Parts: sequence; structure tokens; C-alpha cells
Amino acid sequence: MAKENAVILCGVAQGDATVKLGEDSSPVRGMLYIRVVDRTWNDGDQCDVQHTTVFVYSGNPKIIDKMMEIKNGDIVDVYGTLTTAKVPKNRKCPVCGSIDRSMGDITYVSPLYICRREHDLTPEKTSEILMERSEFSNRIFAIGNICAGLAYSDNNGAGNPKLQYQMAIPRTIRVHDGTANIETDYPWVFTTGMQAVEGKDALRIGSVIYIKGHLRSKAQSKDIKCSKCENVFTSPDFPLIMISPHFTEYLHNCNFPDANK
Repeated sequence: MAKENAVILCGVAQGDATVKLGEDSSPVRGMLYIRVVDRTWNDGDQCDVQHTTVFVYSGNPKIIDKMMEIKNGDIVDVYGTLTTAKVPKNRKCPVCGSIDRSMGDITYVSPLYICRREHDLTPEKTSEILMERSEFSNRIFAIGNICAGLAYSDNNGAGNPKLQYQMAIPRTIRVHDGTANIETDYPWVFTTGMQAVEGKDALRIGSVIYIKGHLRSKAQSKDIKCSKCENVFTSPDFPLIMISPHFTEYLHNCNFPDANK
């Protein structure tokens, strides 16, 4: 089966890049948030233009060196892959102050290339440039199979149809972020409108598809029960970065009568 997992971003740095140094003062992790254009599509026609923030992370020293140049407000180009991982997250109980340490799911872009493109711009000029480049500000191309979470809803016919599922996407490269032994990433996909209606009938667990779309982020929180005082509190979780398809091609193991015509 062909492999594809490619992300193209052109966006605005939200704060300076953060770099963590090792014991020998060499860079070991680079992190950056980039605001990109989120073009919402409705059955093939563009209907709205918003913005979303994507998390970019790397353990590659050459990429980190480039990230160290990036400052708040810079326009940045990124080419990379969408990556998922399980990482520990500390949450402090507001009652007793004890720390809950548990694993959480995180999704981010692992850059193969990153470049500080423009800097020292006014906010107005930055917005103007970003909109000029909106066609390639936020793009993902991926091939994978549906592995979990296939669910459809339309509020009994009264609401906008929605379809969600989790994809298993084989890695095409070695990711320098501490997950080199992992061979597959598992992002979530959310689609609406006629794509959701069509997908409801066409897709099943094990279906192999090709997606051309964009990334969208969504804030999340999680209820935590303190292991010490048993207080239940709500804590911010890692933002969910999901794939929003513009186009879906049904490749294999799909229930779609016109797929091979």
C-alpha cells in the first residue's frame, strides 16, 4: 500500500520558539505554536475562513537550530508529518496541592523543514500575507485505514451531519522526537455535510482512504480525581489537533458502489 503523511503550513508564530537544553547545553527539544488559516468547507464550496493554532515539535538538532531563530509574530513555513504520541502530564490538585501524573494523547507536526520567512511586520501586514497564502497555509495529505471511533450523528435529521473516526497512518520517515520505535500514528478525523453522509455509508473499520484536507485544533479538558484527597477537578488537557477533509478518496475495503466506476 502506498504511504502518505505530509503537512504543509505557512503561519504566524504565537510566541518565541521554546528550546530545551540537555546537560551539555545542546538543544534536545524545540517547540512552537503556529497560527494558520482554517478554511471551513461545506460540500465543496468554501464558506468560512477562520484560524487555528498548530503545535510543532522536534528533537532533531538541525530543526531545533532553525526554530531558535523564530520569534513572536514571525511568518514561518513548515513541511512535515502529523504525529501522535502518549506523553506524561502533571496536574496539580487545587485542594491539597498533590500532583497527579498520568499519560495523555498529544498530536503535533514533526517538521522535516522549517524556515523563518518574514519578520518585523505589523499585525496588519502579517494578516494580509497570511490571507494571500491561505491556499497553502494549512494542508495535509494522508493515506491510512480507519481503526476506531467510527461514529455518525445528525440530530435525528435536524442538524448538520457529522462523522468522526480515528485513522492509522503508517509512518513514512523516522521522527526525531523520542518515538523512533513507533511505526504508526493515530490522528482523529472529523467531517461534516455531504462528506459525512457519504462516509457513513462508505466507511467501516478497516477501510483504507486517502485524505486531502487541513488541520484544526480544539481545546480539551479532563476530569481528574486526586489520588490523595479524592477531590475531583477539571484540568486542561492537550489540545486535540484533528484532520478536516476537503476530499476523501475511497481506496480499499469500502462500501461505496461508485468507488471503482
